[in-house]
Amino acid sequence: HSYAVHQLYSAVGQGISQQPLVQVATWCLGEYGQFLLDGNCDEVEPQQVDAEDVLSLLERILQSHLSLPSTRAYALTALMKLGTRLQDADINRIRSLVSIYCSCHDVELQQRAVEYNTLFRKYDHLRASILEKMPVVEKIG
Repeated sequence: HSYAVHQLYSAVGQGISQQPLVQVATWCLGEYGQFLLDGNCDEVEPQQVDAEDVLSLLERILQSHLSLPSTRAYALTALMKLGTRLQDADINRIRSLVSIYCSCHDVELQQRAVEYNTLFRKYDHLRASILEKMPVVEKIG
């Protein structure tokens, strides 16, 4: 996971025109973004990445005219997940980025942002358990 998230972070940092790649990268950042910060990846040269860098990349994806609504939805979810996983994550920044989409013209993004805002306001104590990592797929046979 560490190698993949490092490579995807680097690829998306160079450009966000390939939307399927950006979607995979944002999903992986949401699930495994903490691997970027610990700098523990033997396969690649260590990158100096902090929570602010990851949030800035996701903000750039959200604000880009190249980003499809589905890509923005992945980025919003990644922001929410990182808010529970990264110690240095700026929760106020995440809240403000999410709240921008509460009045979005895209109904799916608006609904997602309103739900995430409600998590912050009314169910903050449940946020970490709701946004847990996806379970590892068990091998059969």
